[in-house]
Parts: sequence; structure tokens; C-alpha cells
Amino acid sequence: MHSSTAVELPSASDSASEPTPEGCQAPEQCQASPVRLCLLPAGTEATLHSIDDDQARSLLRSLGVMGTCRLRVCQAGNPCVIQVRSTRIGISLRTAESVCVVPESQSPTAATLRP
Repeated sequence: MHSSTAVELPSASDSASEPTPEGCQAPEQCQASPVRLCLLPAGTEATLHSIDDDQARSLLRSLGVMGTCRLRVCQAGNPCVIQVRSTRIGISLRTAESVCVVPESQSPTAATLRP
């Protein structure tokens, strides 16, 4: 049996404004501006938005990075070290480039989400 996955592509009007990272929803669709994980400095807290690469998605899911989990960038660069719950995970720059997150400073409930 063959299954298919629907992928929502941005419309032409979306691309006329500031470009959205490939694979990330347009900001008006998610109420915040997703950015690439690799662009965040150490110390930034963020919420997972999406993962473009299928292999990276599978790997990160196996390590507990899934859904809309919260994470913190412990080290920027290559490797990029993130903390999810109480676990630190080192990921390659290539993997970090495929991850879209919403920095907590953009979230109206950021102050209430701290552990």
C-alpha cells in the first residue's frame, strides 16, 4: 500500500515579503517568526517549529526532539549543542540548519514557560 504526505507550499504572495526559511511555515500561519536553529546564539531558549530534513527529523525524534518541545542553545556553531529537558545533545551544523524554531522572546507566554 502506498501512502502520501501532503506538503503545504507558500503562495506567491508569501514570497513577496520577507523570505521564510524553506520548510518553515510563513509567519502569518504560525503567529510567530520561525528561524533556523543554527542562527541562534548560545543561551537562547526556543520552541521547536519544524524540521526540513527527513533523516534529521528521524534522528532528532529518537533523541526526544519532537512536536513543539522547548530547547535551549548551549553552544552555537559546529557542533551545535542544545538542551531538551535535562539532556544536552550535540548536532552537526547541517542538522541545525534544517531545524526551524521560534525563539521564546517572541512568545507571549515565554516568562511562564521557564522550568
